[in-house]
Amino acid sequence: MGSEQVVHVTSSSVRTLSLGGELLSSTSAQDNLYTQFAGASVKEETIWVTAIDSNSNADLLMLDADLGVLDSVGLGMVEGSRVPVAASAGRLCVVLGPNYVENLSTSYEVLQYSDQADLLAATTQLVEASDYWALSGVLAVDDGCYVSEYFGGTDSVTALASYLGGSGSVIDVIEMADTTVADFFVDGKEVYQIGMTGELDGSTTAVSLAKHWRY
Repeated sequence: MGSEQVVHVTSSSVRTLSLGGELLSSTSAQDNLYTQFAGASVKEETIWVTAIDSNSNADLLMLDADLGVLDSVGLGMVEGSRVPVAASAGRLCVVLGPNYVENLSTSYEVLQYSDQADLLAATTQLVEASDYWALSGVLAVDDGCYVSEYFGGTDSVTALASYLGGSGSVIDVIEMADTTVADFFVDGKEVYQIGMTGELDGSTTAVSLAKHWRY
């Protein structure tokens, strides 16, 4: 994406703006025959967007800087309103599955694509039943994907960040007790998690920033 443009994405539209806020181009979910956009990521001149239609089927859209559709990939039927997507220089990561469940075992799928939308790997991750489980987000790096999630109950909450290599196998899992995950980012093999920690009865709450090293 050009340095003089910014991309603004909502569930109903994708817009490119100048740094001064002037509208340069716009497209809507309805214009593309979808009910909503469910995730987005920008890398260089390409905008990647996930979109859901009225039958809960999702597509991965590859857009140019003018928001023209260069390619689309069918992802199948999805649960929830979010389909997280993240792009790096040579890899695209998409997570399919529920966004939040209570008292259920479930699973989600991590799909890895090339920067030309060719499928490289697909991995199914199982989630054991707990009082609640939530998907936090996904990040793409040149050699794989990170997926962040957290789960817990009345007495505890645990945050996980799983690193999946380029073949789709889980190489490392970073676990942090008594913390939810609001966001996370990666710098090389260093993983930073931002969340909330404190007494679970709500009497003490603090923002936490944790730094980990991936093997």
